[in-house]
Amino acid sequence: GQKDAAEQTFAALNADDWQTAERIVHTLKGVSGNIGANTVQKCAEGAEMAIRERRPRADVDVQLAALVGPLKHLISQLEVVVPAEQERQPVPVDPAAVKRVWDRLQALLAEDDTAAGALLSQHADLLNSAYPNQFGELESLIRACDFEAALAVVRRC
Repeated sequence: GQKDAAEQTFAALNADDWQTAERIVHTLKGVSGNIGANTVQKCAEGAEMAIRERRPRADVDVQLAALVGPLKHLISQLEVVVPAEQERQPVPVDPAAVKRVWDRLQALLAEDDTAAGALLSQHADLLNSAYPNQFGELESLIRACDFEAALAVVRRC
């Protein structure tokens, strides 16, 4: 979900939207930290600080340029090891099982625990059958490590 973060940040800055640019690199910093991508996290932190301090655009561009290479490298590695989305099979919905999984998922998301992704994958067919209208959005948010937004989806259901 962060593949285009650098390009989106450049675009926001080109539109003179420094607040959006800061939010984008802040999110990238958090996501990369959650998955242990320390180089990307450190580069995103430098870019975020430059944007927050409203340094001259040339300085900000240097910080963002330093982010592009490590981010592309990380994304290329992730694309090799992260499995492609699988087609979901409808399964009978056991309300008690759904509640157990849903409660555990909510707890993991509240703790920003990356184990939420594994739990979602393990019970994907069940959760997709129970929440067909919300599952795709939830899965995308968890894959992007946007646990706060994923938690909001879980709490809506």
